[in-house]
Amino acid sequence: MAAGKAKATAKKGAKTGAKTGAKTGATGGGAWVLIGLGLGAGVVMSYALPTGLLLAFGLLPSGLAWMLDPAPGRPGARAILFLNLAGLAPSLAELWRGGHGLSDSLALLTDWRTLGLAWAGAAGGLLLKTLLPLASGLSVDAQAAARRSGLEARRAALVAEWGESEESAAGSRD
Repeated sequence: MAAGKAKATAKKGAKTGAKTGAKTGATGGGAWVLIGLGLGAGVVMSYALPTGLLLAFGLLPSGLAWMLDPAPGRPGARAILFLNLAGLAPSLAELWRGGHGLSDSLALLTDWRTLGLAWAGAAGGLLLKTLLPLASGLSVDAQAAARRSGLEARRAALVAEWGESEESAAGSRD
């Protein structure tokens, strides 16, 4: 009877743990990330408006990738962000070397090469995110095929030298 009560208590505890919303793993914290990003964007926009405008429009593909990437840690969005920043870096350097004024920032934003280079960098990140897993899979498949053909050739040489074993011959007749 005591064993039955212990099982019922354990089941009840498991149910209440599930009801209280106890989290397992690193699934929470998304709200804090958004709050931190919002505060960071506010600081950049208040102290460096020209840079903030250039970053806001230049990093639109990265923001979209960050929102749409469902993988834990967002590795695809991270690749897109890094290459997007690399494409935006020359325009940022030009802005900072110039007057760092709002008119300079707007002149850069209206130049098609600025956003074109930044968004082409993001497209390159998307291309890498898409093609690198395929290329690595093809490489692993090619290595496995080469290993298999080598082992089959070795087996054929051993069979030619020693003959087929009785177990192999019985297995091949089935």
